[in-house]
Amino acid sequence: MDYEYEKRSDDISEKTENEAESQSETEINEPEQNDIEIEIIEDALEQEEQEESAPEQPEPQQEPAAEEPEQPETVPSRKKSGFKKFLLALLLVIVGGAAAGGAYYGIKALTSSPEETKIVRQDDKKKPEESKVNEETPTVKPAEIIQTTSYDLSELVEETMPSLVSITNKSVQEVQDFFSFFGYGGGTQTQEVTSLGSGVIIGQTDTELLIVTNAHVVDGASTLTVSFCDNESNEAYIKGSDSDIDIALIGVKLSDIKESTLGDIKIAAFGDSDSVKVGEQVMAIGNALGYGQSVTTGIISALHRTNNTTTSELIQTDAAINSGNSGGALFNMRGEVIGINNSKPASATVDGMGYAIPSATVQPIVEEYSSKVAREKVAEEEKGFVGISGDDVSEQTEAMYGIPQGIFIQSVIEGTGAEKAGLQKGYVIIKFDGTSTLTMAKLSETLQYYKAGETVEIVCMVNENNQYVEKTFEVTLSRSADYSNR
Repeated sequence: MDYEYEKRSDDISEKTENEAESQSETEINEPEQNDIEIEIIEDALEQEEQEESAPEQPEPQQEPAAEEPEQPETVPSRKKSGFKKFLLALLLVIVGGAAAGGAYYGIKALTSSPEETKIVRQDDKKKPEESKVNEETPTVKPAEIIQTTSYDLSELVEETMPSLVSITNKSVQEVQDFFSFFGYGGGTQTQEVTSLGSGVIIGQTDTELLIVTNAHVVDGASTLTVSFCDNESNEAYIKGSDSDIDIALIGVKLSDIKESTLGDIKIAAFGDSDSVKVGEQVMAIGNALGYGQSVTTGIISALHRTNNTTTSELIQTDAAINSGNSGGALFNMRGEVIGINNSKPASATVDGMGYAIPSATVQPIVEEYSSKVAREKVAEEEKGFVGISGDDVSEQTEAMYGIPQGIFIQSVIEGTGAEKAGLQKGYVIIKFDGTSTLTMAKLSETLQYYKAGETVEIVCMVNENNQYVEKTFEVTLSRSADYSNR
């Protein structure tokens, strides 16, 4: 910017210097014009003197007329003398004025600042002529001028904010200890980890309040806590989770929620994400950075985007989507949820790019999980057990070896429900009781809500003739306590 400013300043200086030179040339030529004027006046004076010195012609004699009163005799020489003085005075005025003007412009040219520029009135500028196009030449339509209105979103925020919640996920994770971190052996240890996210109240049944969020917000949770718009908090539970799409549905018992809170909160409505257009104004609300609900606005930047956080197509927006916004709502200007915010590029060089899972993708998942019976954690001695040991297949492993993401079964324990159902080493578990289950940690967390003896559907990817196909198995859960020492 400084370079442009200096360059423009240099251009102005050159222009001023050229004008000064032009003025100097004009001043140099002005004396020549004055000399011409002086010569003309001198000629006029000489002509007057000649006329004065010329002998007077005798007038023809006329017959004497009647006597009239004597008139005062005129003196031609004095009149001519006065006219001569007048011409000399005029000459002095012209010469003096020219000298004064030349001195003024000369001093101005020497003392004027190079920053001064000539001011040109806009009216003095010539207007460009209208382009003439042959009637037979195809023309490009001009863009229509659309008058837009700046919306005050305060009423919209007031109406939609009560449908948002903050979610706190406390989970227990295994981490390397000090010695293993530096390569001296050792092992792992567990620690409690807290993560934050957002959710949208999307419905209720006779017994529970239903909240949609991202699967990654609630994955691995040992406890889930939901905070409402009045800062009241209640414990929540997972009704269903699809890690592929990155959508989960959680519930809160109505009996646990205060009446005052039930009077303050609201249920959001889904909008039609299939009908949205690029350029439409949108509003995002979520628990950004864990500070509580906040609002950002923008437009729909693009549609049908993809990234590695979900198998769903995404809506791209320039409304800020920050950490903690995951699971929050992307609203249209009617206050309808057209997307569930889920991610932004993890790069300091990228700005103004956030993504939301379209409501058209979210709604069927919510409807499926809504019909599921709410589960509560069971006592440790009653907790179910599948009967396998396994390893997680990451996205990188899938790309390198072609093994689907999920839980790769390393072994099947003899006598368990898994063995009886036909599960084998090499199978990859991708779903447990309708919930996407891609890690051992998530499977273990899910089993906290299932008692031994229950029969569930487990979906696996099975390699047949070097091609993975999907198969479903019905597994009766064993009792976890019976195999805890194995």
